[in-house]
Amino acid sequence: MTRKKLTWCATHPLCRLFTHVAIFFGYLCGGAAIFMHLESPREEALVNSLKTHRFNFLANNSCVS
Repeated sequence: MTRKKLTWCATHPLCRLFTHVAIFFGYLCGGAAIFMHLESPREEALVNSLKTHRFNFLANNSCVS
């Protein structure tokens, strides 16, 4: 790339906007991936516990469907 094209992209507002938006969405996706990786074991444990309690409640209370 020539120096003129690099300067144009660094100073043109639309190019800078797209660059900032891309970096922002990359940051959001990275944070979401880290959050999902950290929280998924706890979430699975809570869902399994809720399913067990629901099954036991419905087994002990036949009048509730």
